[in-house]
Amino acid sequence: MKNLSLPWLYYGLALAQALHSTEEVLTRLWAWMPRVSEAWHRQLDWIPVMQGMGETNFAVANLLIVTGLLALTPFVFERRSWALNLAFWIAITEIVNGSAHLAAALALRSYFPGALAGLGLIVFGLLYVRRSRAESKV
Repeated sequence: MKNLSLPWLYYGLALAQALHSTEEVLTRLWAWMPRVSEAWHRQLDWIPVMQGMGETNFAVANLLIVTGLLALTPFVFERRSWALNLAFWIAITEIVNGSAHLAAALALRSYFPGALAGLGLIVFGLLYVRRSRAESKV
């Protein structure tokens, strides 16, 4: 993966998000949202307590996220500056997303929905950010 170009790293990140979203839906992450957001709210009162969004709404939301990421892919391959900048911030967001799932698994000392594919988000996100920063210095 070290020799992959920036567009291919972004494409890998988008596919990692597709896998991550699939894992979240199949492992019923939406059922955890009220409990998790309540725990966060107790620590940081500005975070709202989320009500359950249900399986269908959660699946649709994840499908829209993946669709948006994949829709950006051709523009990243064309190396349009706005797309590369947006992809950079998406990569940062995905690093945080994957890290949050891993942190939840560590806090629970067991599996947490999205934790396995969250590793892919972290890896592809870090590789994209690193390559992007390296290319911007050239």
